[in-house]
Amino acid sequence: MRTNPPSYRKHKASGKAVVTLNGRDHYLGKHGSADSKRAYARLIAEWAACQESPTFGIQSHEVTVKQLIASSLSYLRKRHGKGKNSEYHRVLPAYAALKELYSDLEAMKFGPLEYRAVRHNLHNGTRSRQYINTLMKRVRSLFRWSASEGILPVSISQTLETVIPLRPGETPAKETKRVLPVAQAHVDAVLAVAPKVLADMIRVQLLCGCRPGEVCQLTPGMIDRRDEVWIATLENHKTAYRGKQREIFFGPRAQEILLPYLVRAATSPIFSPAEALRQRLEERAQNRRTPNNCGNRPGYTARTRRGGKVTSTPPGDAYETGSYGQAIGYACKKAGIPKWSPNQLRHLAATRLREQYGLDAAQVILGHSEVTVTQIYAEQNRSKGIGIAQQAG
Repeated sequence: MRTNPPSYRKHKASGKAVVTLNGRDHYLGKHGSADSKRAYARLIAEWAACQESPTFGIQSHEVTVKQLIASSLSYLRKRHGKGKNSEYHRVLPAYAALKELYSDLEAMKFGPLEYRAVRHNLHNGTRSRQYINTLMKRVRSLFRWSASEGILPVSISQTLETVIPLRPGETPAKETKRVLPVAQAHVDAVLAVAPKVLADMIRVQLLCGCRPGEVCQLTPGMIDRRDEVWIATLENHKTAYRGKQREIFFGPRAQEILLPYLVRAATSPIFSPAEALRQRLEERAQNRRTPNNCGNRPGYTARTRRGGKVTSTPPGDAYETGSYGQAIGYACKKAGIPKWSPNQLRHLAATRLREQYGLDAAQVILGHSEVTVTQIYAEQNRSKGIGIAQQAG
């Protein structure tokens, strides 16, 4: 966001005061007059209030879908940032589908027929009915937001809300399978063959019940180790845009696993795929049957020996949800068991917590609170979470 507002200027040909916003000149009256200065102050205040929206000053009937999307993305970027867990990132697929068909359409003309056309276009054989409904909910949110900003009349949004979401059986889109807890035997099988970094990551997630994306982003600097139960406070999480705080509690068993990883830099990821790869290669080298002077040397393949290039992309320093799941899938294949996902670990942890400590306690540990709470209530929740972590984590 710019630090200084657009300037109050004199239009020499007419002698009027003028200010340019989003490439459009706004004439304010006689230059130097009190009325023109009040008009300038009012316009700048309105422009700043809408967060310097690209559609500011454009009449409703002139705003295109493309301009509406640009304005919304500008707002979301300033409010939530562009992180992979941000609302900005989540709306991109929905906005792409909308632009594909109606980029240059006047936004005022977008109605139920156009809405259903976008929804129909999302049926590509891979998206589920539930995901399509989620994307279309974000399309409706775009027009509801535009009404709150005064860009479009509220009637556009209200009309779109009358369209009934896709129901089971009325669409060729697949149904999302219910996520079930992974069997402990399958977890144990993966732990037996996984690199130590991956195995420790799985153990920590299971003990804490955190989301896959949360265990991926853990760094030493996030963890407060001053008390008996360690607490990690996450800045980037699923409900951060709602102003909620997410804390992860580490009891004695989780602490024992984490401790060797905390000697690195405060901002370095605790669990690194590059480190896991090194461990896997070291294990492979230790278990090789041919001498080092025979066959492929460590780090070489038949392709590189012939002068070819390495085609695989080296792993990064931090896991992402996708790469974490892929690593578990690779270990499942190695162990000869059905593939399971990191989210199933969370479901397993949730099931155990509910059985042992009750639903309310499970909600605290899992971060499932749905209401804004007072500081006293937050402290009560924290105490409950600490108590459970001392016993279970």
